[in-house]
Amino acid sequence: MRIRDIGKAIEGPENDLMAGWYNKQRAVILAIQRVPGANVIDTVDRIKALLPQLEASLPPAIKVTVAADRTTTIRAAVADVQFTLLLTVALVVMVIFLFLRNLWATVIPAVTVPLSLIGTFAVLYALGYSLDNLSLMALSIAVGFVVDDAVVVIENIVRHLEEGLSPMEAALKGSREIGFTHHLHHLVVDRGLHPAVPDGRLCRQVVSGVRRQDLRLVAALSRHLADLDPDDVRAPAEGRSPQATRRLYRLSERGFDGLLALYEHGLKIVLRHRFVTLMVMFGTIALTGYLYVVIPKGFFPQQDTGQIVGITEASQDISFAAMVQRQQALVDVLLKDPAIESVSNYVGPGGPTATLNQGRVFIVLKPANQRDASADQIINRLGRNWPRSRASPFICRPRRTSPSARA
Repeated sequence: MRIRDIGKAIEGPENDLMAGWYNKQRAVILAIQRVPGANVIDTVDRIKALLPQLEASLPPAIKVTVAADRTTTIRAAVADVQFTLLLTVALVVMVIFLFLRNLWATVIPAVTVPLSLIGTFAVLYALGYSLDNLSLMALSIAVGFVVDDAVVVIENIVRHLEEGLSPMEAALKGSREIGFTHHLHHLVVDRGLHPAVPDGRLCRQVVSGVRRQDLRLVAALSRHLADLDPDDVRAPAEGRSPQATRRLYRLSERGFDGLLALYEHGLKIVLRHRFVTLMVMFGTIALTGYLYVVIPKGFFPQQDTGQIVGITEASQDISFAAMVQRQQALVDVLLKDPAIESVSNYVGPGGPTATLNQGRVFIVLKPANQRDASADQIINRLGRNWPRSRASPFICRPRRTSPSARA
């Protein structure tokens, strides 16, 4: 018996009950997943570097396109943390200079914050820890603690300098007075952050690493507070400093006196209308309780990552051809939305979809500055625009994941 007697042999896929598309063109969708512990940004960069070589080895009719890049939000998070760290250092320098009006007292926190970060990164690297979104969040929080501690310790040391102590004595006494509060605050923060994330060790390690260094650095550098003569600290007030320094001192003092006068005026109004003030306080408490009840709650807030992942599902008795038709009708609706850049989708079993009446849709949104709605608003808008048919019910369920799972 020959094959031609019972049918014909053709060159084609082994399973013809699966199909994929990129926008409206047939495509083979390859989902690349990194191994645990790998650097996702480095992995994506290396894949993109190999794409031209891969495309050159394929027939000319086949084009290779990056349908979705999950590292976009990760890169944005890293860039945001870098900007936050730089802004934090700049604000520390500015605030301390405005309040202490001393160059060397300003240099100390400007050196302390970067050195604390460098030391923390060194410890994390030596222990084999990696940076992810949660670690970056913890690092941002820890930098805020470094700022607070540096300001408080230096202010306390300068206070002792103004009382006549030498720089060494002021540094030792000032840091010793703040040390207990510093370590107690550190302990409370560690215990508070530990249960706040799936793995509390992420925040605890970074926060602990930064905070245990900042007090030592501030105290050590403050011994040289600048090789300060105590008279240098009191110089602006007593008129022994250069004219430019005295002018800056007088200008800033007028600003502080204005703030003090404004506070005093507001305090007098509050004390004059005590009953109204008490009612405002109770009203604020009641409003806080109401907002706590009505505000949506969740373990992680929804984030707009610029991507939407959905699962399509039709009735169980639908044929594969009809499922493909319904899937393409959905893609037509999606591509008409002005906020959507591209749509990748497939029909058939694979991944979380196990039957022929299911498919997946990967929607890539335009950059946030090029669209007029968030991802959640776009999901709601797409739900209203989808024409439902009683003859062929079709559901598109957006899959919501936490920021940590998306990373």
